[in-house]
Amino acid sequence: MLASMTAQAAGITVISTSSRNSPTTTVATTFKENLPGSSFYQADNCIDGINKFNSTPNSILTFGTTLAFSAVAKGQTCRPTINDKNVVFYAEQFFKICTKRGSGKNFRSPGATFGIPSVMLPDPLVNDINKQNGTTLKALPFSGSKDILLQVMSGDLDLGLLGNSAAQKQESAGVIECIAGTNPSDSDFIGKQLKMKIPDLRIPVVLLKNGVNSPSDLGLVKKALESEGFVGLLNQGDFISRTTVSDRALLERIDGWIDRYIKNHITDATK
Repeated sequence: MLASMTAQAAGITVISTSSRNSPTTTVATTFKENLPGSSFYQADNCIDGINKFNSTPNSILTFGTTLAFSAVAKGQTCRPTINDKNVVFYAEQFFKICTKRGSGKNFRSPGATFGIPSVMLPDPLVNDINKQNGTTLKALPFSGSKDILLQVMSGDLDLGLLGNSAAQKQESAGVIECIAGTNPSDSDFIGKQLKMKIPDLRIPVVLLKNGVNSPSDLGLVKKALESEGFVGLLNQGDFISRTTVSDRALLERIDGWIDRYIKNHITDATK
């Protein structure tokens, strides 16, 4: 029976649309590691990932929805079909804003450099902060949190927008200190320190399936989502709003976040 289930899983391809240094790709690789016999495809970019997904029966796409609005900023479209039939899993992770421990740097440090994942549209995001708060932050784009973390740890970057999973380990080790977060429920919520159009910055991650309908495959996917390794990663990164139930409220949450960011940091920013 186990051999049969493994053979079925061998046909499942797990696809990541995000950069190799993104928390979303870490979710994808950890999910793949807990899905016996599956293969992994690291897309060159968002469009490549979606094309691979659409052309690969029995595949699962790990999609960080931040990619949708970064594509719009480039004049592209990168938004997979998301409906109540193809959502396998959803979760979201908030950010921390951190600096090297002892640096003394904060949002109001003159000319402080602020490293931000490029998918979050660093320029309009920081322009909004500077305009509303009289700060002089300088936006620097990076491919992902891991690159930003290294620069913050070395002191070459004053501030960094880091996914929780990238920030927590080094903060616990005393290497960095986080001066704010983007979770509205936390005491260090950035919205209490700065005026921003969108203070609750987040990384929504959705797993979508193309095919993957057989009982054996669905069973293995369920086990992977419930595995110690996958759940451990989610716990470590403070991923919240986890669900495997796709309904209208979830679809509206996913689309609403994308549309809200596009409006505030692309459409309105160019007016």
